[in-house]
Amino acid sequence: MSIKQEIVKLTAYDRKRAENFADLRCGEDQGLYQKRGGFKRDDVLCGALGEIAAYKMLRDQGFKVNKPDFTIHTKGKKSYGADLQDETKSFHVKSQTLSSEKKYGSSWLLQRTDPLLNKDQKSHYVIPSTVDLDNNTVK
Repeated sequence: MSIKQEIVKLTAYDRKRAENFADLRCGEDQGLYQKRGGFKRDDVLCGALGEIAAYKMLRDQGFKVNKPDFTIHTKGKKSYGADLQDETKSFHVKSQTLSSEKKYGSSWLLQRTDPLLNKDQKSHYVIPSTVDLDNNTVK
């Protein structure tokens, strides 16, 4: 299976939805995610926008995937589940900002304990994306 590379333009509604999630995740209880190695709000926003763009791209290509789930996981409930799924395939979205790509090149991180690295995962696919936060586009 081959998924072509494209640029997805996000709407103001998409941006607002991702901003709301980033605000919730980075809210008063930042200790919830700090123990996972810390994070920056832009990284949270980038991940949410990457998922929205991947959802739109996959739907446009005929995949009947679920909408992104912006659930805040409680301490100890880290999920390695796919970000998007249809009946037979699982898609894991990995995102980086365009500014990061310009500084360090294209790179996406997975945790050492991620089952994608340690187990034979049939019908699991990684969608790497680069998010331009200034122009609301995702490649």
